Amino acid sequence: MSEKISKDSIIYDVVQKHPQAVKVFFEQGLHCVGCGMALMETVEAGCAAHGIDAELVVKRINEEIAKEKKAEKKKK
Repeated sequence: MSEKISKDSIIYDVVQKHPQAVKVFFEQGLHCVGCGMALMETVEAGCAAHGIDAELVVKRINEEIAKEKKAEKKKK
């Protein structure tokens, strides 16, 4: 998986690589990040099943990833 996630990213993979994504999923109303479907469901499919805007979720997660990378660079 690349650093930047997309609507085609698998929810489980996103959460494993970027734990801060859980906060974003929860804020947007997608609470099934730990369910069995998260193992094989894309961000887009999960959002569609819950009536959530996948573009917004992806944008917010990528913002959180960028913030974390920026903070890590400042530490060095």
